[in-house]
Amino acid sequence: MLNSLIVLPTILVSLFWLLPATKRFLLPLHPEKPITLAIGFGLSVGMLSLYMLILGLMPGSWLHPEFVLPLPWTVLAYEVWRSRFTWRQLGAQVRKKWLNASVYLVSQCPLNTWLTLVCLGGLLVILINTISYPFYRDDVLSRFAPNARLLFETANIPGNLTGYPLLVQLLYAFAFMAKGGVNDHAAGWIVAAFAGGMVLVTFAIGRAILTKSTAWTSIILLLSCPLFVDWSTSGYVDVPVGVYHGLTFLLAFLWMDRGHFRAAILTGAMAGLALLTKQSALVLIFVLPVVPLLRGWPRRNFRAETIRGLAALATTLLIAGPWYLRNLVLAGSQG
Repeated sequence: MLNSLIVLPTILVSLFWLLPATKRFLLPLHPEKPITLAIGFGLSVGMLSLYMLILGLMPGSWLHPEFVLPLPWTVLAYEVWRSRFTWRQLGAQVRKKWLNASVYLVSQCPLNTWLTLVCLGGLLVILINTISYPFYRDDVLSRFAPNARLLFETANIPGNLTGYPLLVQLLYAFAFMAKGGVNDHAAGWIVAAFAGGMVLVTFAIGRAILTKSTAWTSIILLLSCPLFVDWSTSGYVDVPVGVYHGLTFLLAFLWMDRGHFRAAILTGAMAGLALLTKQSALVLIFVLPVVPLLRGWPRRNFRAETIRGLAALATTLLIAGPWYLRNLVLAGSQG
């Protein structure tokens, strides 16, 4: 019973446990809240999966719940301590912000209220589907779900598990750990989370590039697209890799617009996490040099832009390189 009560909070905490650190890191860029939320989501789930990947690749069996589940909670507790809030004060702050936002939406922006309700309704349909009928597609049943179960039961990444990146499968295994056993319905929360993340990233891109109206129009069009709703409930990695493609573009735009070194680093980080999600993201390695070229050419500041570009590429390779190098080594040793 106790385990059932903590599974959902544990999964929800894992989606935004790096948000306070992300907010501090992005301060020099002065981003708006939707942008910070989108980047915080991508970093939280991505770095959690990367941490699990490192544990799984270590000799022995380290991918156990006691080494994984405390991480998001510990970081969150540290952030609460760092802000000098008690848990009661933190709850009061959250309630106050939600109340103020609700009053503003209802009294000042009635159109935004209806748009919010429409979007929440669309996400609710996806959530109900993923929780009720998880893992029903062929590739999910034959590859992703068995891989997640294998990771959970063996507590490591076996040598014969090569090729396809494991970011999403590791997060499914995290849901199993939170539940205390293999449970597809718990993993469905991860599937739904990436659907929500895609909506958030789409809104952030529209808000960063144009206006809030553009952002609302973008997510309404996204949620009204049958293909998106279908794939959001499938458990495939296409929506998760789409999240990281979008975040890479968003941060590349901030890098292009503001020329900050931190934006370049985060662009490389999101590209690396995309590579840990799906191999098709390899195209991003060839896209990363576009920003320094575009910034360096009109400004004739090739040295500074080259340094930022190399830093972005190094971050990508640092995150994703070990997985692909391992695959090459194992493929060579197996003939």
